[in-house]
Amino acid sequence: MVRIIAKNISKVFKKGKVIALDNINLVINNGERFGILGPSGAGKTTFMRIIAGLDVPSSGELFFDDKLVTSNGKLFVPPEDRRVGMVFQTWALYPNLTAFENIAFPLTNMGLSKEEIRRRVEEVAKILDISHVLNHYPRELSGGQQQRVALARALVKDPSLLLLDEPFTDFLTTLEGRWFPPREIIVPTIDSGLHLSYGGQTRGPETPSCSN
Repeated sequence: MVRIIAKNISKVFKKGKVIALDNINLVINNGERFGILGPSGAGKTTFMRIIAGLDVPSSGELFFDDKLVTSNGKLFVPPEDRRVGMVFQTWALYPNLTAFENIAFPLTNMGLSKEEIRRRVEEVAKILDISHVLNHYPRELSGGQQQRVALARALVKDPSLLLLDEPFTDFLTTLEGRWFPPREIIVPTIDSGLHLSYGGQTRGPETPSCSN
């Protein structure tokens, strides 16, 4: 479990001409499910990339519990040490790897044994109902199957924090209670016009969470 604390997080691009995030302050408590609502280009994905360690804020501080992980353009805790799983909106599957190899990719980088990797991959594949396509390549999978492979790759690391850059409305409810225990924090990004909350707090476009 992890508590996320954002203090005055801002992110600018093009030498300050584009403001993606403007002075974000929020707390996401342990086990909380937190939705971020906003129109396309409001900075939702940028904020999640900062949480995941894939980007740094131009100013402000981000804490995991009491530990400072990034501040004012500096990265103190790299992505691999944050126990964060992130599913990108494009799914970002490796086309030259099978579904099994895509899911196993982060475990291979962690240096786990082949037996442990197989056990974890098969476990999450069973939960997500994709055991029968593990030997298939992404091009051979349906869109829903590709989506589940991407989610499996994020979950197989047993992350403390799960970031979803896609609402996953087609099957997330089915998995409720089977996989997502209370300790998981789910942070979906949803374009304005879709109103969805996973039982926790939901920030809408009217709140100062992400600027246009």
